[in-house]
Amino acid sequence: PCDAQREPPPPTQVPPDGSENQEIPDEAGFNDLYEFLVAAGVSEGLSEDVVEKVESAEEASGQELNQNSWPNIVPTALFIDNLRNSTGLNIEILGGRNTVWRHGGEISPHMQFSAIDITMRGSDRQFIQLMQICYEYWRDNGRSERMGLGFYLDRQSGQTASDPESWDIERQIHIDFNSLR
Repeated sequence: PCDAQREPPPPTQVPPDGSENQEIPDEAGFNDLYEFLVAAGVSEGLSEDVVEKVESAEEASGQELNQNSWPNIVPTALFIDNLRNSTGLNIEILGGRNTVWRHGGEISPHMQFSAIDITMRGSDRQFIQLMQICYEYWRDNGRSERMGLGFYLDRQSGQTASDPESWDIERQIHIDFNSLR
């Protein structure tokens, strides 16, 4: 088993290569979103995960993601890539069909496409270490990078409140950067 490092990942700012100003095609599709994310420095694996969740959310909600919001997710995705690389933990992003790219109103960081909720498969100890790494980064850099951070335990859909012993609790961490607050 991997012990997560205790120091936060490196800064998450969008690369200075101009990728945040990258031109987005008028009729952009999911492949274009994938290429946009990879060109911005997001790993291929995480780019695939984000595209999969967006595709599933669009299908479930009947609403398309505004292409002008694509750059919003880059700092959050880079942070998650850095978490994965610095800890070696099996970090997964949440969203998609069951959550319609998570919940929230118009001003929600999820609706602005600047937030991702993550979880991980591993021990409680490893999850607590991951939470601590995120918290320490937020404590040291959150204000200057306009970082949002939240920790949640969420009962999975399909389970009833009347039978708590059947609950499968999902541990979640909410991460967003540069959202409107």
